[in-house]
Amino acid sequence: MSPYIFALLSNFSWGLGAQFYTFYSKKVSPVWANMFKGTLGCILFGATVMLTGGFSALPLSAVGFFLLSGFIGLGFADILFFKAYSVIGSSRTMMIASFEALLIGVMSYYLFGQRVSGIKFLSIFFLIACVFIFALESYKKTSKWNWHIMLIALGGVFLDALGVIATRAAFNISDASAVEANAIRCIGGVAAFVITAPALKVRFFERAKRMPPKALLGITAGTVIGTYLGLLFHLSAIKTGHLATIAAMSCTSVIFAAFFECLIAKKWPSKYLLAAIGLFLCAMFLLFGNWGAK
Repeated sequence: MSPYIFALLSNFSWGLGAQFYTFYSKKVSPVWANMFKGTLGCILFGATVMLTGGFSALPLSAVGFFLLSGFIGLGFADILFFKAYSVIGSSRTMMIASFEALLIGVMSYYLFGQRVSGIKFLSIFFLIACVFIFALESYKKTSKWNWHIMLIALGGVFLDALGVIATRAAFNISDASAVEANAIRCIGGVAAFVITAPALKVRFFERAKRMPPKALLGITAGTVIGTYLGLLFHLSAIKTGHLATIAAMSCTSVIFAAFFECLIAKKWPSKYLLAAIGLFLCAMFLLFGNWGAK
C-alpha cells in the first residue's frame, strides 16, 4: 500500500482520537491523559509484537533512536499538544502543528538529502496568519490573546519534529517493522511520564481508580483510535515515504478534527476557524504544489 494512503489513514485516526484527548485533557489533565495514552499504547503495541513473532534483532543504535523518538515525541511533545487541545481545541492545535512540515523539510534536507523547493517556505506566512486569527478569536471571546498557548503548541511542534527525524534515522539503519518501532517508542514515552509524574503530582493510578468505567472506556477507545491505529499507520508511512510530503498531509487531520469538533458540538464552525482553514489550505497548496521539489 502507498505510504500516502497510510498517512491519510493516520490523519483520520488522529482527527477522531484528538476529540477524546481534548475531552479528557479538560476533564482530568493533559499530563494524565497523555500518560494513560502512552501506557496503554505501550501495552497494545507490545502485545501485538509478541503475537506476531516477537522483536527482531535490531541494532542498539536503532533501538536508541526509537527510544529517543518516543521520549521526545510521545512524551514531552504530546504533553504540550494536549495542553493546547484543552484550551484552543484539536483542530486549531493541529493547524499550528503544521509548522512541523517546514521543520521536517529543513531537517530531512540536511540529514537525508530529501529536497524541498524554496517557494514552499512561503507557506510559513499563511501559517503565521492562522496563528494570529486564533489569537484574535481568543481575544474576542475572553479579552486575552493567549499567545502562551500558541507558543506551547509550537514547542510541541519542534519536539515532535525531532522525534520524527529520530524515527526515520532508526528505520534507515534497521529493518524494524512499524509495530516494533511503536512498541519501543511507547517505552520511551512512558519513561518521560515516569520522570515528570512526581514533579507534576499527577497521581496517575489514584485518578484512574476514581474514574467511572464509562470514562475509562472512553479514554481507552481514544487511545486505540488516536494512538494505536494512528501511530501504526503513521510509521508505516514515514518508513518509506517522503517526510516533508507526509508532514504536509497534516492538512487532512485538521479537516477531520474540525469536522468532528463541529459534529460533537452540534454547531457550524466559527468565521475565525473558516478563515484560518482558508489560509491553511493556501499554505498546504504551497507545500503540496509541484514547485520543483523531487
